[in-house]
Amino acid sequence: MSQDQANVPRLAGRYAVCDEIAAGGTATVHFGRLLGQGFARTVAIKRLHPAYARDPQFTGMFLDEARLAARIRHPNVCSILDVVTVDDVPCLVLDYVHGEPLAKLIHAAVQIDETVPYDVAAGIVCGMLHGLHEAHEATDEQGEPLHIIHRDVSPQNVLVGTDGVPRVVDFGLAKAVGRLQNTAEGQLKGKLGYMAPEQFALAEIDRRVDVYSAAVVLWESLTGQFLFDRSAPSSLMHQILEGEVRPPSAVAPDIPAELDEVCLRGLSRNPSDRFETAHDMAVAIESAVVLPSPREIGAWVERVAGDVLRERARVLARIEAEHPSAPSLSPPRTPSPAQEGRGRVALSIGIASIVVAIVLLLAFWPPASPAPAVSETPAGTAVLPEASAPVAHPPPDVPATTTPDASADASTDASTDAPADIAPESLPAAPSAGDPRRGRPGCTPPYTVDSEGIRRPKRECLVLSR
Repeated sequence: MSQDQANVPRLAGRYAVCDEIAAGGTATVHFGRLLGQGFARTVAIKRLHPAYARDPQFTGMFLDEARLAARIRHPNVCSILDVVTVDDVPCLVLDYVHGEPLAKLIHAAVQIDETVPYDVAAGIVCGMLHGLHEAHEATDEQGEPLHIIHRDVSPQNVLVGTDGVPRVVDFGLAKAVGRLQNTAEGQLKGKLGYMAPEQFALAEIDRRVDVYSAAVVLWESLTGQFLFDRSAPSSLMHQILEGEVRPPSAVAPDIPAELDEVCLRGLSRNPSDRFETAHDMAVAIESAVVLPSPREIGAWVERVAGDVLRERARVLARIEAEHPSAPSLSPPRTPSPAQEGRGRVALSIGIASIVVAIVLLLAFWPPASPAPAVSETPAGTAVLPEASAPVAHPPPDVPATTTPDASADASTDASTDAPADIAPESLPAAPSAGDPRRGRPGCTPPYTVDSEGIRRPKRECLVLSR
């Protein structure tokens, strides 16, 4: 395949699926362009790996993620805009956020021998908690609580944009009322290092497991380290259940004691000792430190991830130039079978209407009067032959000469006795001297009067001069 062919995006309905942004264990995320008439918008398209697309469980998780996220409307939750299919693989269409996952930002800071500034870390986690609380409070279309529990809160699932806004993503593992895919008994859901202790007991859980996970994210953001050693899963589980939990300031001494307290309370092994809601923990963080503005958080994101974001911006600029807001780039709309059927019916009715109109027009159109035949006399004078029907109007080149006697008769009778379709002045006048009709029998006067008093021209008295 040539390079040009490789750059041709695949179409999924109104969307062009373009270059890959990132890849995970079950899905890849691509740049996408929503194409319309004179309109285009950049989106992110999350595409399930083809191998998982054949698994009804993973397909159900995708549909659940879309359905649940659609019920959460909050600036700290990444919106899902649509669900489409590419090559028989389901895809989620999301808002595009120019930024990086918190996990990559923490790693980038460590690479330059830094940690996330404690106020920036507090601001990111505080926004994440507000988004989680909105998810916990979400309802269905009838206003009934969905009881959503994310169950996969981690730095990988917090996307921080250059606008300084953290957004919770990936509700594919969320527990909720009415899910298509429910956790089978004896199964764990989520990333082991961020699970609450009660999840290992496989008992009933509530929103406080997300509060615990958020506290782990806060601890790791503040210190740049994992909360527990992850060298072996069995060891990790033991540490979560029984290991010592150090305050973040034990690793980063500049962290305020108030922030230590918030973090340790969120990490309590007993759910009743934690914050009751994500909102409560967010409020506690806001009281513990002065949070930076979104502009300051965005500036930090650009500083630690600048090279990656600049390269992504160049790719995005190329994609937007290749798919601008032009009507010609809108994918053609294929009419549905119902639309095609309605179109054929409308065309048939139109043709039938035209045919009926033509038939009626021909049926009621008045017949054309035949032109009178003309014969020539040896003297060179064209004389109209006799016919049974009278001629109402003489040809326009008939000389309209009258004698005094004829004009007198016309002045007394023509205005009242002539039929409406015969002009009085068009009746033949009496022959005068030199008129070829003079001396012709019966041409004085050159008309007759019928029983109704209407004058009828005598055809033998009509002559045409060549």
